[in-house]
Amino acid sequence: MRERTHTTEPELTGIQREIERTRASLDRKLSEIERRIAPDHVKAELKQALKRRLDPEPYLGWIATGLVALGGWMAVRGARRGRYEPFPAGEYSIPT
Repeated sequence: MRERTHTTEPELTGIQREIERTRASLDRKLSEIERRIAPDHVKAELKQALKRRLDPEPYLGWIATGLVALGGWMAVRGARRGRYEPFPAGEYSIPT
């Protein structure tokens, strides 16, 4: 048979305090879990994630750079075309 161990009053009080702290900690954790899995919270989190993912702001610099590069390329191409291809004035008649 098991031998009974006698615990003193201060030891029992310490054990009871530890049990109370553990219960309070578990209660806080369960409340946080309930809050996180609540449909409204999940919906709000999903909405924020989608908004961050679809936000065009981080790409505006790249878009602007691409448009400037495209405009520059078009300008250079237009300048070269005007320099190398003379205007076909003979094909057009000026009314008198």
